[in-house]
Amino acid sequence: PISVSENHKRIPHLLVQIKSDKQQPGGVIYSIKGPGVDEEPLGIFSIDKFSGKVFLNAMLDREENDRFRLKAFALDLGGVTLEDPTDLEIIVVDQNDNRPLFRQDVFTGHVVEGAEPGTCVMTVEATDADDPDTDNAALRFSIVEQGAGGMFSINATTGEICTARPGLDRESVGVYNLTLQAADMSGDGLTTTATAVIYLEDINDNAPEFTKEEFSMEVEEQAAGVDVGRVLVHDKDLAGSPNWLAKFTILEGDPEGAFAIHTDPYTNDGVLSVAKPLDHEVRDRFQLTVSVQNQQPLVPAAPGSPRALATVQVRVRDVNEAPVFRENPRR
Repeated sequence: PISVSENHKRIPHLLVQIKSDKQQPGGVIYSIKGPGVDEEPLGIFSIDKFSGKVFLNAMLDREENDRFRLKAFALDLGGVTLEDPTDLEIIVVDQNDNRPLFRQDVFTGHVVEGAEPGTCVMTVEATDADDPDTDNAALRFSIVEQGAGGMFSINATTGEICTARPGLDRESVGVYNLTLQAADMSGDGLTTTATAVIYLEDINDNAPEFTKEEFSMEVEEQAAGVDVGRVLVHDKDLAGSPNWLAKFTILEGDPEGAFAIHTDPYTNDGVLSVAKPLDHEVRDRFQLTVSVQNQQPLVPAAPGSPRALATVQVRVRDVNEAPVFRENPRR
């Protein structure tokens, strides 16, 4: 085979000279046929019919045609074939004239916060149109920018992105934007970049906390089914998720079950209401102890909250009721 580099710029370029053993008086007429001559793509190769020199007349692109198979003929002056045609194979040698290309401009991945180092997030892929059997298409991946912390690493050969350090905390940083690079020539050649966006998924690693230790509210006596007031909590976990939604319990101060408490799903407040009518003349003040926790249990490694309990002072307000006779009839 005859080798010639793609993108060869010195045109015309002598590739080879063929010669027949069957020399004739007056000389031999040479010709070639095949792709690149009389078949598409036309006019790439030519031959000097008297000397047998084969020339390259145009730049080649290995990514379009990596080889040409031609037939060479030797004829006498009368056009009679002197010997069997010979095969002429021309190999197009690759040059590193193609940059790597990522399959996507933006790759998206998800990983739970608190994931152990070495947890796989995603695998990015890139291609190179150059010869896969050469270093021209030997790709290596790297992370060129990911912000402070260096929380992620990439396998240079496979493109697999994994967590590199402990301490991923969605409440501190919820989204990471990584700038990736792929380079051919085993990392020393042409380069291209893409973006990887990694979202941290929430776990219940933050307990809800009351915003203060004591809440005060009041309600009229004899009212039933009305809201008395709200106790407020704060939770750093993902708003609206079971890791965030609070669940309240009245632990002490209401042996008769006069009160009930439920969660406002939009604000996460605890709404205290009257379950049974109250009587100011019987009891004019209640001191309730209320606890809070999430609908979803805390992960084992999460610390508990010192503000998971609060005191609720409820004053029962007097209303003007009609006097009553103690006995009727009075005898």
